[in-house]
Amino acid sequence: MSAEPMPTPVGSMSDGADDPQMKSRYDPTVVIKAAEAKQQAGDVPGAQMMYRSALLDWIDDAREGTDLGIHPDHIRHAIAALWIAYARLNRDSNMSKSALEAYEEAVNCQIAGSTGEIWLEYAKFQEERNRHRSAQKVYLRALVGDDTSAAAVADEEDRERLWKEFLKLMKEVNNNPSLTLEELRHAVDEEHVAIMKQKRPHSTEPETDTSPVMIDEITEPAVKRIRPDDVEMASPVPFSGAISAQVVESEAMSLMNMTQLAHNELAAAWLARDGDAPPTRPDPPLFSPSPPKLGDPSGSDLVGNEIALMLNQSLLKSSDGDISGSIILDVCKGCWMMTALKEKEISMALSTLDAKLASDLEKLEANLSARLSVAEAAASAVEAINESERSQFLVTCSYQRQQLIDFISWEFRQLLGMQQQLLTAAGVPGFNGLSVDPNTLKLQARVCAFMHSAFYIRSRISEEPHLNMLKSQAERLKKKMSQTPIQQSSASYSTGPPTGMAFTPPPGPAPGGFQQPPSMHPSFQQQQQQQQQQQQQQQQQ
Repeated sequence: MSAEPMPTPVGSMSDGADDPQMKSRYDPTVVIKAAEAKQQAGDVPGAQMMYRSALLDWIDDAREGTDLGIHPDHIRHAIAALWIAYARLNRDSNMSKSALEAYEEAVNCQIAGSTGEIWLEYAKFQEERNRHRSAQKVYLRALVGDDTSAAAVADEEDRERLWKEFLKLMKEVNNNPSLTLEELRHAVDEEHVAIMKQKRPHSTEPETDTSPVMIDEITEPAVKRIRPDDVEMASPVPFSGAISAQVVESEAMSLMNMTQLAHNELAAAWLARDGDAPPTRPDPPLFSPSPPKLGDPSGSDLVGNEIALMLNQSLLKSSDGDISGSIILDVCKGCWMMTALKEKEISMALSTLDAKLASDLEKLEANLSARLSVAEAAASAVEAINESERSQFLVTCSYQRQQLIDFISWEFRQLLGMQQQLLTAAGVPGFNGLSVDPNTLKLQARVCAFMHSAFYIRSRISEEPHLNMLKSQAERLKKKMSQTPIQQSSASYSTGPPTGMAFTPPPGPAPGGFQQPPSMHPSFQQQQQQQQQQQQQQQQQ
């Protein structure tokens, strides 16, 4: 029941003065084909990310009011096409809530929100879900407005198309095939528009301008997303070589491409680890919601002296202008926020599904009770049928919830892979690309626990005191390592720490998850003594 594409106004896309290179840059078919390829490969989050990234870039370009070298209507219709394709992706993936949010974002978009095709797609989406009242509200918002805003669509051809589709809907809903367009318009004026005027009786302000927002009229957006091209270096950053905005953008694109290419490798590694078991979330996660409580602020009780020394030194300054430590903490904080946002998104998805299933169960029970109340002599047979339908429904509910849980597990696995790539690129000790090895994940979670504590402490006591604290800890670790011989751990890692990062267990029992060599373990020595005593007793007997 999807709407047919609206015809593009003749001459609105190009008047012969468009730059072909810029026009191809804002070609929505290129993004849509790439996203559809990801969707067919089963990478729905990747397809979503592709749409979101393109929309943010294009909307930013349009809002900045710069000379794009193409007609403003071209980029407006291109952005509208991306919004529609993005909403369809969510709809086709059975993510109705995400699709609804996408449509709402689209109709509220400052650039493309006045495009009639978006409103028509939104209304048809509501009709597909049998939410005719919601679809009616969408048509009314587009054509005459609501309590807070005037009509969203101003183009006459778009409005004519919307009125015709609105008429079809009202004929079907009211079962009135003789309803005419004039009668519908009159009813809207008498009821909807009159009610709006009553709610705003003292308003003396003129009607809101419903004409499309011209891109070249937008000179200063309210909120502007920071992009690499906008970065201006006030003073040279003390790294090796000058860093320009082009270098930053190139590195960002390289990192994104590397993450996308590693998707299949990561999926294969997890499938091999799962076997025939259902997928589960990575455990432990790299970051916890709250800052961890460290027994030793240097982190030696978590990862040993040598890695702890590397972690502390990585956050220190080699010179007054060195900001590498601050960058590492910012990257770690960003990864922690990624985890928090994903947790919030997943919690909302589970709550929405549970609420829907509970509502559906309540409706089913009401229908079953109504059926049983009129069964009379066939009550026992009807009760058996009801029980069968109830059992089938509960099985379906369980299957739907398990599907969502499996999807959530893969979402967190992809998040883990992205975080591993980011932390590897930032040079965080303990990270060397992708890994699903349990021992490696435990080590990385402990490294992140130290980093989490570090950026939390720095935010509380400021940079200079924190640097002094790190310097003192590093000196103490150096002194401890010079006095204590380094012991090698028998634990092995699939990817392993970077070269030269031997794991040094702290004195006493090893932390949970990291085992000492068997010959060094106290319980192993006790077992050996018991066996020797038993052998001596047997010989005496």
